[in-house]
Amino acid sequence: MIAGVVEGSERPIIACLGNCQSGAIRAFLMTVPEISRDHDVVLVYQPTKSFEALRPRVRAVIQQVTHGWDDFRLTKDDLPPDAVMIRYPAMLQNYLWPQIPFQKRRIAGDSATKTKLFPYTICDDLVLRLVGDGVSKDQLLESYFAVDILKKYPLDRLQAINAAKARQLDDMSDFRLWDQMETGGPTMRTANHPGGRLMAHVLEQIVERLPLEDRDYALKLARARADGIGIQNLDAPIHPAIAAHFGLDWAKDRRWSFWHEGDFTFEQHLLRLYDYSHNTTYWAAREALKRKEDATALLAQAVEELPESVEVLKAYIAELSRAKRPAEVAEATRRLHNLSPTPSHAVRLAGALRRVGENEEANRLLSALDSTDPNILMALAQGLAEGAPQRIEIEHKAAKADPDNLQVLLAQAKIHEDKGELAQALATLDRAAYVSNWAASVRKRQDILKARMTTVAENALSTAPPARHEAPAMTSAPSPAMKTVQQLGDLTGRVCVVTGGAGHIGRAIAEAYLESGAAVVLLDRALDGAADLLANSAWAGRLSVQSCDLSDDTSIHASAQEILKRHPTVDVLVHNAGFVGTSASDGWVTPFETQSPALFRAATEINLVAPFVLTQALLPGLQRSAAASVINVGSIYGLVGPDWGLYEGTASGNPAGYAASKGGLMQLTRWMATSLGPRIRVNALCPGGVERGQDERFQSRYVAKTPLARMATPEDFKGVALFLGSDLSAYVTGQVLAVDGGWTAW
Repeated sequence: MIAGVVEGSERPIIACLGNCQSGAIRAFLMTVPEISRDHDVVLVYQPTKSFEALRPRVRAVIQQVTHGWDDFRLTKDDLPPDAVMIRYPAMLQNYLWPQIPFQKRRIAGDSATKTKLFPYTICDDLVLRLVGDGVSKDQLLESYFAVDILKKYPLDRLQAINAAKARQLDDMSDFRLWDQMETGGPTMRTANHPGGRLMAHVLEQIVERLPLEDRDYALKLARARADGIGIQNLDAPIHPAIAAHFGLDWAKDRRWSFWHEGDFTFEQHLLRLYDYSHNTTYWAAREALKRKEDATALLAQAVEELPESVEVLKAYIAELSRAKRPAEVAEATRRLHNLSPTPSHAVRLAGALRRVGENEEANRLLSALDSTDPNILMALAQGLAEGAPQRIEIEHKAAKADPDNLQVLLAQAKIHEDKGELAQALATLDRAAYVSNWAASVRKRQDILKARMTTVAENALSTAPPARHEAPAMTSAPSPAMKTVQQLGDLTGRVCVVTGGAGHIGRAIAEAYLESGAAVVLLDRALDGAADLLANSAWAGRLSVQSCDLSDDTSIHASAQEILKRHPTVDVLVHNAGFVGTSASDGWVTPFETQSPALFRAATEINLVAPFVLTQALLPGLQRSAAASVINVGSIYGLVGPDWGLYEGTASGNPAGYAASKGGLMQLTRWMATSLGPRIRVNALCPGGVERGQDERFQSRYVAKTPLARMATPEDFKGVALFLGSDLSAYVTGQVLAVDGGWTAW
């Protein structure tokens, strides 16, 4: 099985070979911008012909080293000459210490009574022994806790065996783990356990060996994984006496989660082991499924034998679905909901009921649930007619509750497509593909939409008017393929990032985008100025703020990573933040000969270097957009020299660092426009003087020299920002637009 291959892609591949741990490594690698931009990162569970076909594209292989799991026998010689091979030791704390190392266990239901190597904990082994001794279910817990576990099992010896195995795996790998592990064997699976540091170490070691240009940034992301890293919601229970013996304080609450069954206590786990883990009918059904045989009858019998097992019932429903027996699926799903009436099971039941025509019951079931859950809202919407006002209202409510919910994104893409807004639909599907880890079904929708967009473009080209000298007189009716002005300016479904968003012009730009339907992320070092924006309920769910120090590359990259985590696609990036200084800044507003080189450099860092670094950091998100636009906010003093008569007798001035950095930003605009096109447009707007309570003498002189006879207000930049950020300017790039009331026209 291969996960993560992008169809039609010829990009080099980083292949993670193994199981859930390799999946976690792949998930991390996809968060590294350089990797996600330049590579397909694939997870391979077992050797396949498909992987053989992909092997020439492999640039790096990350392979898990284990005992008894040796499906992949690749060596460096099997890979392309420039490929890197990284072998890492398996995390032996999957089953928490100490485990019985790979005991032979008979597989129930196997007609040949074969045995297989199977690692399982003392917990499992003790339950099996008690059941074998004839202990009944109602006696199980009392008998289990009555066992002298320290006398029954040689814990220290078992731990020594596991330690030896760990060291052996270390010796077979490219880097070691055992020395990083704490006594007693921490788990890396949940944030409550100390093993997150171990996973961070694994990721650091892998990054160190990958052929990356910006390895330092990838290492920083790896170290940040020390908190909250997980593989799946699974932890093997530990007997309280074992936890006490090895000082595993974090294991004392004895509450665990298992991905089939949900959250449960240690005691509940013991009873479940008694009930179904070793039920011969259920195991026979699982063996039949492995052989791709019909297991419906076996699972039906297992459901009757284990009437309280959610896992068995889910397996039965899945087999009924494969057999296309919708009426029985509905009945079994109703039984599942009665057994475990969770919201997810209610949504599942509603879907099953709709497939057999019981729409009213499905809607009643969903209406009784928490109406703020986006999954429930979307399930409820699906029971209503396409385009019905109530359905649209529910879908909008779901979008506000969770803008990055997969079902919400798919519904939004459908709405855009139905309205003919194909670019917005594709941008929304791009985000849905990222959220769903590039699911094949979403990819298929993307391909269909791209084909439709190509057809529309070709039709528009074939019906275009003749050459200009032959153009007919204009009529009042627009071309059928032409969007309205409202459609061109609509930013619904797009994501806009505005730096300096808490300032006067930044706030105005943010409001323009919010009013046009976009989701907006404000970046600023001080966010107090955005408090009233956040308090506006009209922007709920579409406005977020994030602190960022634009003078620090590390802060910029961290902020960009957070943005891409929440919004994988970025449609508009506005570099509005600027270093302007004050008259109180020593060496800023002074004669040229006393101006501070340090402040000159500071202005360059914020006004010129920061836009360069942030655009680089957000480039993966911009490249995913179907209509990406970068807007640099400059200044008229990046275009013309100062008129010193304006400042005579005032405390104001015109520092060289400000003018030079803004002038450099204008040239960076032109450079990026020619370098990032055609996928990304880059333009600049240059504000003139904005009225902010300046000295009256300065204001009167400035107004006298301005054709529109006034200074600007923040509102004057809303329309220009919307123009440059939307499809209103779809054929505009590399341009510098002065918004100065005519100041530079003289």
